[in-house]
Amino acid sequence: MIGGVQNLVAPRDKSDTVFGRRLRQNLLHKVWGMDSIWTSELVEQLSALWKQGLSTAEIGRKLGISKNAVVGKAHRLMLTPRPSPLKSPPIRHVAGKAGPTCSWPHGHPGQTGFRFCGKRVVPGKPYCPEHAAMAYIQPKERKVQAA
Repeated sequence: MIGGVQNLVAPRDKSDTVFGRRLRQNLLHKVWGMDSIWTSELVEQLSALWKQGLSTAEIGRKLGISKNAVVGKAHRLMLTPRPSPLKSPPIRHVAGKAGPTCSWPHGHPGQTGFRFCGKRVVPGKPYCPEHAAMAYIQPKERKVQAA
């Protein structure tokens, strides 16, 4: 419905300008009673809190607006983008040895002294020769019975 009204109020074309977008926004605000929540003071507060490194949710709570409103306005203001907390780089553990090491556990996770074997692995396997022998058991050959 809004899209239909938007096209009736001020249709878009390839010569769309900033003035045209502003006119369309103003007309929509008058038709639908929508007013922008973003005062110049609120924009200044957003910019200051953004520079302090607060999360979008924290900024929203402080300003009394939604997190998504903060994200959208920060994007439109072209504030410095932040790395996504959901796409953080994986944590790498350095074992001190070059190349893969045996991942056979010694002890129980969460208990003191828990560790992995750490010896050199058999190529293509996650374990050293000793632990690979325990982990990978060769199946016994079946004898073919005469019919």
